[in-house]
Amino acid sequence: LESLDLGAHRDRLLAVARSVKDEGSSPGALTETCVEATSNGADMYSVATVLQHGQPDFHVEPILQWRESEIWERQRERSDGQQPRPTAFLANLGPISSHTARATWAQNLLAAVGIDAVTNDGFETADVLAAAWKSSATGLAVICGSDADYEAMLEPAVEALKKAGCDLLLVAGRPGERESAVRELGASEFIFVGADVLSVMTRVLDAMGVPA
Repeated sequence: LESLDLGAHRDRLLAVARSVKDEGSSPGALTETCVEATSNGADMYSVATVLQHGQPDFHVEPILQWRESEIWERQRERSDGQQPRPTAFLANLGPISSHTARATWAQNLLAAVGIDAVTNDGFETADVLAAAWKSSATGLAVICGSDADYEAMLEPAVEALKKAGCDLLLVAGRPGERESAVRELGASEFIFVGADVLSVMTRVLDAMGVPA
C-alpha cells in the first residue's frame, strides 16, 4: 500500500487498510473507518481500491442491454417473412358499440405479432357469423364482444365456427366460470389483459404454420 498514490487523504485511507488487516478489531470497526474516510473527503473509488488491494481478483460479467419489445419483434418478423401474411377474422358479436373495445384490443394484439385482421361491423346470429368467417378464408378467428353478448351468443358462436371448420379459435376476454364449457366446445385460447399473451400468440403462429 505504501507504493500506491493515495493522494491527499493518504492517512485516512491507510487507516482503512490497517482496519482490513486487523483481525482483532471489533465488529463494525472497518465500516466506521470507511465512513470516517469518506466523510472527510476521500472518494468511494479510492476507499474501494484500498479494500480490494491484496484481495483475490474477481470478474463480473456485464449485464447485456436488451429492449422488452425485442421478444415481440421476433414474433412479428416471423409473420413478415410469410407470404401471404397470416390473417385473422374478428368474429365480432353484436353492434359496434358492444364489441369495439375488445375488438380493438384484439386487433392491436394481432398486429403486435404481424397478423392482419379482417374486421366487420358485427353479427347478430351465430350462423351468419360462421358463414362470414368461411368467406374470409382465414385460418384463425377471434371472438370479440361485450359480456352481455357473451351471455347470449358465446357458446353458439364457438359451436357454429367449429362446425364451419375453424380449427384455431380465440376468445377475447377473461373466461371466468365458463372456461371449461367453452373450451370443450372448441375454443383454443383466451386472450385478455393480464394473460401471458406473448406465449399465446407464439403458439398461435406455430399452429398457423408460420416458420420460427
